[in-house]
Amino acid sequence: MPHWCLSRRGKAENKYDNKNLIIIIENSFDGTILKNEKGTILTTKGDKENHGIGLISIQNVVERYNGLMKIEIEEKIFKLSIVLYEG
Repeated sequence: MPHWCLSRRGKAENKYDNKNLIIIIENSFDGTILKNEKGTILTTKGDKENHGIGLISIQNVVERYNGLMKIEIEEKIFKLSIVLYEG
């Protein structure tokens, strides 16, 4: 059974499917997306020294465990889907 965490700004779901961990996070944002020359999404927050490492850290963990990570952006909703495989 999925577990949902709801807030005014977003929601998160995690569940096991065929022994794989699936995590889906949705969050509202102002619609502004900044990317560097490599296409990496950058933080729009003013305090860049203390922000902007989240997606990079998640991608590193996903790669370490041979999982998948997908980012979808629709209007002002940011959706991050992660699959981590057992084994």
